[in-house]
Amino acid sequence: MSRWLTAHTALSYALEYGIKSRVIVFPNLYGPGDKFHHSQPPLVANLIKEISLAAQLGAKEYYGGNNQNQRLDILHVKDATEFVLKVVNKFGKENFLCVNAGSGRVVSIGEICGTIAQEVGFRGKIKWSRGSAVKPRLLSNLFARRRYGWRPKIGLKQGIKNTVLWYKECYER
Repeated sequence: MSRWLTAHTALSYALEYGIKSRVIVFPNLYGPGDKFHHSQPPLVANLIKEISLAAQLGAKEYYGGNNQNQRLDILHVKDATEFVLKVVNKFGKENFLCVNAGSGRVVSIGEICGTIAQEVGFRGKIKWSRGSAVKPRLLSNLFARRRYGWRPKIGLKQGIKNTVLWYKECYER
């Protein structure tokens, strides 16, 4: 179900039946428990899987595609879980609320790949082809910070590190 449809459905129930509902919009999530085994894993899971394989094979190069400079908002699942608990525990008077849970920072796919490469021990070069400029994708977390006093705590390096550890524990035995 799309984010738009979820929010409108929740709003309709709030208006029609007085059912209190909260819709939390997350950016790209990553972390332990990710869907590494799916045919099309999410971005960070896919990069960990591919760069880990390149490191295991001793590859000299990894082709990262043409989106090195694309900047997007990613959020560790532990931070997402913490935010959900804050929202559930601080139910306001309003029947409906839709809130973004962005990290508040954009990171390039090139930076994500570099961090993963360091963590998995990939010593080769990450090659990129030219891509077109793309607008950064960032979910503002200003309302979440003001209302719930919430800020993500897990930085990219730590988040990638614990995700790679989980991946190795579950998939590289």
